[in-house]
Amino acid sequence: MSFDFRAVNFCDHKVFKEALFLEDNKISLVVPRKVSSHSQFRLFVDGREISKDDSMFGYSLTLKEHYSTSSTTGSDIFRILEGNTATLSKRDIDKNTLKFFDNDNRSSEVLDTSFISVYRDDFTDISLSSSIDSSLLGTFCFVTYVYTVTNKELTETALHEVEFGRFLPNKEDHVFEVSYTTVVEDCRKCNGFGYLNDLKVDSTGNFDTIENNEKLIQDSNVYVFTEKGSDPFYSFVGTVLTSVVGKPYIKNFTDLEIVKTVREALESLQDLQGVQSTVQDVTMQEKLLDIMSIKLTRKSVDSTFFDLDILVRSELDEELQVSNLLKFRRIS
Repeated sequence: MSFDFRAVNFCDHKVFKEALFLEDNKISLVVPRKVSSHSQFRLFVDGREISKDDSMFGYSLTLKEHYSTSSTTGSDIFRILEGNTATLSKRDIDKNTLKFFDNDNRSSEVLDTSFISVYRDDFTDISLSSSIDSSLLGTFCFVTYVYTVTNKELTETALHEVEFGRFLPNKEDHVFEVSYTTVVEDCRKCNGFGYLNDLKVDSTGNFDTIENNEKLIQDSNVYVFTEKGSDPFYSFVGTVLTSVVGKPYIKNFTDLEIVKTVREALESLQDLQGVQSTVQDVTMQEKLLDIMSIKLTRKSVDSTFFDLDILVRSELDEELQVSNLLKFRRIS
């Protein structure tokens, strides 16, 4: 029976001893990725693991919503009456950007000295001064300004913070590290794919291996998604898919090109297994008997994405599927 090393392994999304820096508030650390499990979170200070109730570095782990600020323009219209106070609907207005016009056509700017601005927590008042030109009474004033907008980030993007029970005044004197499990979209190990292409060592210290159906699926993946000619020792292994994806998709032509190169690659696998079986036992579960179908299906959400689904059959009459997602530049 032949075997191979398992080339595709599911990622555990574990982060090991990631260095963090104390924030300027001298009491918290911000974890840059989402923490998926509080029970697996571990804090190290100067190489020593710290418990949450530690007498010196006791801490709590909390999910904090972060805020982003930006500037934008606003405007309001109000009628000028003697003793009138106009209340603007926006907060955090930059008083240096206030501009007043004597009508809603903005044809004539009014000097800012004619108005008094009063700022409050929840809104801004603009009051007329005693020096207001009486000719403006009864007219409409158009005011423009720039104000600050504070947006709360989505809950999905909120970050966990390690908050210590006391201030740490000498923040440069300690090394802070954290180990934790993150979510797939934030994982730097697998880059959001969910699996790794590194060899995996099992609990006994041996490399994890595969055989039978698993080996046939892996062999099919290797032959289909390897760039043809990239391996100098096995130049016949692979397809020209890498030269097709990323380019414009041309109906019928692109489909035929993909089906042709995939079929040729899998037929090469069949030929190799035939030679291999003369010197080594190749089981019926791992031996490729038939290439049943090769289909390219356009995704409904984004038409530049296609599912490549390949159905093969082993000599034991078992149907196995090999799939991947392909993206093209545009649809021609």
